Amino acid sequence: MRILHTSDWHLGTWLDTRDKSRLPEQITFIDELCRICEDEKIELVIIAGDIFDTYVPPAEAEALFYDAMERLCDGGKRCIVAIAGNHDDPQRLTAANPILLKHGVIIIGTPNECACDFENDFISVKSLQKCCFEVHIKKSGETAVVAAMPYPSEKRLNERLTCDDDTFDEATLQKNYSEKVGELLGEMAAFFRDETVNIITGHFYVAGGQTSAGIERDVSIGGGFAVSPDAIPKNADYIALGHLHRAQAVAGTDGRGFYSGSPIAYSLSEINFSKCVYIVDVGCKERPAIVNKQLLSCPKPIEEWKFNSIEEAIEFCEKNGERNCFAYITIYSDRPLYQNEIKAMNQAKKDIIFKDIISLSEEEKNKNLSAEVEEKSIGEEFVDFYKSERGTEPPEEILRLFGEILNFSAEEGDSE
Repeated sequence: MRILHTSDWHLGTWLDTRDKSRLPEQITFIDELCRICEDEKIELVIIAGDIFDTYVPPAEAEALFYDAMERLCDGGKRCIVAIAGNHDDPQRLTAANPILLKHGVIIIGTPNECACDFENDFISVKSLQKCCFEVHIKKSGETAVVAAMPYPSEKRLNERLTCDDDTFDEATLQKNYSEKVGELLGEMAAFFRDETVNIITGHFYVAGGQTSAGIERDVSIGGGFAVSPDAIPKNADYIALGHLHRAQAVAGTDGRGFYSGSPIAYSLSEINFSKCVYIVDVGCKERPAIVNKQLLSCPKPIEEWKFNSIEEAIEFCEKNGERNCFAYITIYSDRPLYQNEIKAMNQAKKDIIFKDIISLSEEEKNKNLSAEVEEKSIGEEFVDFYKSERGTEPPEEILRLFGEILNFSAEEGDSE
């Protein structure tokens, strides 16, 4: 079975200023996702939560979602499994289930819901218990058992995570929450069989995951809403998670668990993250699962520009006015930024977001710059060069490649 794992679309979101919609980029992503599914012959698409950015998304975002479902299901030939995240309204998300199910789209809103049985010429769906169901792909003959865990908030779990005595503390809250999620997942994993492809999909934070600032709201409250890797059943072939915007393997899952991350950068803290979906090949006779990262294009990246003067900032904006990006600007200056200067920069470069205007005397500026020159390594010099040429930090892949080149050169020098 060939599976595509994605999550955290956040359809309808805006940048910090609330006047810069990300919908045009999200439309581009949906187009790209549909092409990938077609080119890669995907049989099952998993969307691991946070489809929308708010409980009441704009009409354009909902229209994009339904258009995506219609295109991705390919007339009922391809199954789609989607779960609610912490940004989604479960009732609103599942309202169209009676219509979507006819096209092979299964949406689970809360940990207490059941999938409905369904069959067409290409797939069949059979409910096993709450949030657990079988998907049979008739063409390949493979059957997947899917254990789905929509965002398990305290309310959605319908359980008070408290103690009966005065010894209650944060560690106990963490333990209770993790054990409850693990118990529910374990009940569903009991339906996993040797002759089925066994999948867990969930929208929650696994302890140890790498988070980012900004849009990842309510990742945890004092560490309470975190699930231990040990609570996730060991008999799953693949664990498709959503909630964290950095694509990453999940520690403690023996290479079976992954966060797919968000498809585009939604905050300044994500500018160095590579964006992707995961393509997973697994069958009852083909274990372990083969997981490949499919990188996504970045139609309009977020960049961070820093300048040592207002004049330098204006000149750079004029020279880079055609660059298709959102630019967060920080200016070190010994005076305020005047309105006419703001206007000049905005006219030269669209989609500017003024992050900081930092007051710094000339003496302090020269002192800091001199210290930087004295202390910089060759790696730091490379970062500065890349930023001067591209106006943004180098991606992790570029830094890794640069480090490999340095190591190779050092080894060659040693051998000579």
